[in-house]
Amino acid sequence: MIYWDKAQDALAGHEWVKVTRRAGKHHPGGVWLDNIFSIDTETTSAFLTPDGDIIPYDYDKPNGFHKGEKDFWATTQKFGWVYIWMFGVDDLVFYGRTLPELRSFLELLDDLTQKAEKIIYCHNLAFDWQFLRNCLLFDQVFARAPRKVLTADCMSLHLHFRCSLFLVNLSLAKWAKARRLPVEKLEGDLEYNKIRTPVGKYSHLTPQELAYCEHDILVMWEGLKLYRDKYGHVYQIPLTQTGEVRKAVAARMMDRKAWKRRCADLMPKTLDAYRFLMKGFFGGDVHAQYMQAGRTLHNVRSVDFSSSYPWVMISEKFPLSVFTPVYQQREQFIDNSNYCYMLTFEAIGIESVTFNTFLSRSRCEAIFGETLDNGRVLSAKYVRCTMTNPDFEIFRETYQWVGDINILDFRVAVAGYMDEEFCRYVVDLYENKTRYKNVDDFYDLYMWCKQLINGLYGDQVTRDFEGLVTWDPETGVWGFDEMTAEGYLEKAEQKRKNFPMIYKAAQCGLYVTAYGRRNLWYLVRHLDYQTAYFDTDSCKFTGNDIRGVIPAYNMMVLRKHYEIAERLGIDPARLSPSDPSGRSWPIGVAADEGVYADFKTLGAKKYCCRKEGSDKIEITIAGVPKGYASNLHSVDELDLDTTFPPQDEKYKYKAVHYYNDDQPALEVGGWIMDQRYGVCLQPTGYTVSITKDYLALIAANMPMAYSFMDFLKVEGQRHESTAEILQ
Repeated sequence: MIYWDKAQDALAGHEWVKVTRRAGKHHPGGVWLDNIFSIDTETTSAFLTPDGDIIPYDYDKPNGFHKGEKDFWATTQKFGWVYIWMFGVDDLVFYGRTLPELRSFLELLDDLTQKAEKIIYCHNLAFDWQFLRNCLLFDQVFARAPRKVLTADCMSLHLHFRCSLFLVNLSLAKWAKARRLPVEKLEGDLEYNKIRTPVGKYSHLTPQELAYCEHDILVMWEGLKLYRDKYGHVYQIPLTQTGEVRKAVAARMMDRKAWKRRCADLMPKTLDAYRFLMKGFFGGDVHAQYMQAGRTLHNVRSVDFSSSYPWVMISEKFPLSVFTPVYQQREQFIDNSNYCYMLTFEAIGIESVTFNTFLSRSRCEAIFGETLDNGRVLSAKYVRCTMTNPDFEIFRETYQWVGDINILDFRVAVAGYMDEEFCRYVVDLYENKTRYKNVDDFYDLYMWCKQLINGLYGDQVTRDFEGLVTWDPETGVWGFDEMTAEGYLEKAEQKRKNFPMIYKAAQCGLYVTAYGRRNLWYLVRHLDYQTAYFDTDSCKFTGNDIRGVIPAYNMMVLRKHYEIAERLGIDPARLSPSDPSGRSWPIGVAADEGVYADFKTLGAKKYCCRKEGSDKIEITIAGVPKGYASNLHSVDELDLDTTFPPQDEKYKYKAVHYYNDDQPALEVGGWIMDQRYGVCLQPTGYTVSITKDYLALIAANMPMAYSFMDFLKVEGQRHESTAEILQ
């Protein structure tokens, strides 16, 4: 690495690649540099104790994750500051220790580049941007949510920051490995949990630590070179991985003008029409069956749907006309494959007739008198919901109600298949992803096809007409601008003018997830009591499939293969490509994923398992690193109040982010910390818990062979009686 004050000499004669760019709505025109610039910082998280000591996180101090102990860290003041920064100019890596030095370096760079516009990549800009505010004045910020910064512009120095993490969706280490870059991230060579300062007593960095810092920039350089080569210019690189998918699909669909016109015509004419569609959207379906929860199950089989969402894109019919209100003879459109419909309905006295509950309370626009199954509606005196027809079909099969359903709004669209060229593209991607897995000569093609086919779903369901997160550069306050009726019309008109990028319709995106749920619920509903857990495209069930539910489903899928092949004019064998080992992988089928010798769940995204033939305990708990499974010696140990305390797992711990917008000055080892903006990362753990209502439901429905009080052993220590728990 080169110290920043040597930059003028080091960059003398450096080739600045200049391109002229036309001004756009969100960027200035003029001269832009096509060089690759990247930035990274290393920061310290520090804690000021009531005694005035400044310490790093200490895993031995009480953290509140053990019964009866107080949280020492709740009494501390949190700080975060930068102690070294690195900046890449192509393959040259410069560094400095203070943020004023970074400002001076960027001013020098602006002079050396003759005030040309520069795109600077930062891996996790949301984090580093908070620190950069200490030395740069940002004019505008684009964020997906408050503090989730995607781009940020400092116009005075012609700097345009982008987040490479949103582009690749991989850590630097995984990016280097996944793309087989000629340089790797040097993991473990820099201890994070240590007080470090830019100058003074705690400022020393070893050559090994400096090399660690340098390699972070070199990984970005090597990785971003590939993107520049692929897209021609740095400014043409998409902002996100979904943007990459969008460009690829748009290129494939370039000549499908009739389909593009249809998609343009399907764009909702008003904001109200768009919002009606969005009321019918629901994503992945995750739930644990209450009769099977809370106890260790054995010999649990698991099946996964092969490319669930891509499969429904090529196999199902979608609404290909504008949804039109229908007021009479609505029954002719029910269970009619020539039409799709959406409806808003109300029902009285509903009750689930299956052990697995389908309707989520969050989907109800109105509800009262409900009994819940961990957020799902077991019964209710009244509900009002908006659904697509696949979801309504599931609702009809899994609930009973009093009297008739009252339909408040019923809209119909003509059903048809996705564009043939789009479907052929999906087949191409699936075939290549399967055929070239683990084949070195086709590694890049495999990775690209895998990225695209996994990203098709995200592209289809992207909400293009939502409000904007705002940031005021003068006050630093985050806000949100709701989409207005006028704003919707303006944005819709802009999208229609951008004709080459029109190849999808929002209402079709709704049905991608709806059809995926319908296929999932075919298994869930027919295996009902046996189903212990399901998650979007997988189903885990006890015992054997003695009724042949899965073979019957797969037979339906394979029959569809021939229909699809005939419609697309392709060989049916392409829908069942073989991997390099010769195993066939038919798209859409429910494939056997093996058996769990032990399995235990306490709700959605909350389970522990051990695969057959393995001694390794695995966990899936939302927000908890997989490595924390080392805390458990058996699946039985996952229970109420099971605690995963903070762990220093190769510095990949789970952490709470404390964003500071007004840090006071602090003396640290002879250095005056005057960075007003910072982020403190405090390692944290997780304690398993469930609501009292869900606990009562599980306990009341446990088989007699299992002791009610054994299950409540932890809760019983807190309450005088089970009656209190069940209140």
